[in-house]
Amino acid sequence: MSDPALVFDSVGKSFGSYEAVKGISFALERHELVSLLGPSGCGKTTTLRLVAGLEMPTRGRILLDGADVSTLSASQRDIAMVFQSYALFPHMNVVDNVAYGLIAQRTGKREAHERARAQLELVGLAGYEKRLPSEISGGQQQRVAVARALVLEPAVLLFDEPLSNLDAKLRRQVREDIRDLQQRLGLTVLYVTHDQSEAMAISDRVIIMKAGRIEQSGPPSSLYNEPASAFVADFMGDANVIEATTIAGPDGQSRVVLDGLPLGTELPAGMTVDVMLRPEHLRITDAAREAIGGTIRRASYLGAQCEYRVETSLGPLLLIEQGAQRLRSEGESIAITIDPHHARIIERERDG
Repeated sequence: MSDPALVFDSVGKSFGSYEAVKGISFALERHELVSLLGPSGCGKTTTLRLVAGLEMPTRGRILLDGADVSTLSASQRDIAMVFQSYALFPHMNVVDNVAYGLIAQRTGKREAHERARAQLELVGLAGYEKRLPSEISGGQQQRVAVARALVLEPAVLLFDEPLSNLDAKLRRQVREDIRDLQQRLGLTVLYVTHDQSEAMAISDRVIIMKAGRIEQSGPPSSLYNEPASAFVADFMGDANVIEATTIAGPDGQSRVVLDGLPLGTELPAGMTVDVMLRPEHLRITDAAREAIGGTIRRASYLGAQCEYRVETSLGPLLLIEQGAQRLRSEGESIAITIDPHHARIIERERDG
């Protein structure tokens, strides 16, 4: 039987008449890293603040290690948080920053510093104890913030957009460091981000939020390959989403026809659907048979791949050509084939 570290049970949060979180439920298993992903205003940061005790729920329950902590303050919860801005004390050196939480909990200074040094060694910052935050890099400051949270040995560790202040190359390195630490130490982590590539790279599970609700949750691969809605398809990576209608075929099976190309579906005939096509699953072919004609309107060379915006009878399509020998020219006419095994047909979302 599952014994989750954290449970959200129909939790809602309102600010006056505005409902930021709309009765969501989920569980965070022990030693699991779960990302809350979604656009600005979707409720993910409010959800994180509810876990931390920085906001109190309007309704529902929050359980930590089986105990209801819904009305407890942040200091009464066995939770630590790594903030987007790092929130390091500029006048304190590195070891004092890491030891600060322990000393605030009335741990002796010598023991607090010993534990702080052990955490700094764990995150690769042994020898940096006496430096001020201004004397180390952004990535190193992030590691100090992580060490300061880890030294408290929390039941759940929270990350609030921790990589947003770093450049792209450093962001990749630090996210790998966070994932390595989480797996090596068996940490239970709830991680907030708006970056789908970041969420996919580090998460055991991703919860996608939209307008205060959970749109879909699951392992990154299932969300990418089997999105439940056009919103999820578009948010989990690049996607071409085409509106279509299912029709009855001569064999009795319903299908969708895209510019003469039939795609089978189990949905009944007469339904409006979204057809999701990933850019990397479209192929440029020399054979015009069973292909969609198009004209390249924009061509971009990205090293390992070429990216094209193509005008077609279905509308503009994004296409990625892996390992291409040359960048095709803008204005060039091409033929595109669709692998039916990679086409995802989704019942169209209803307004409201």
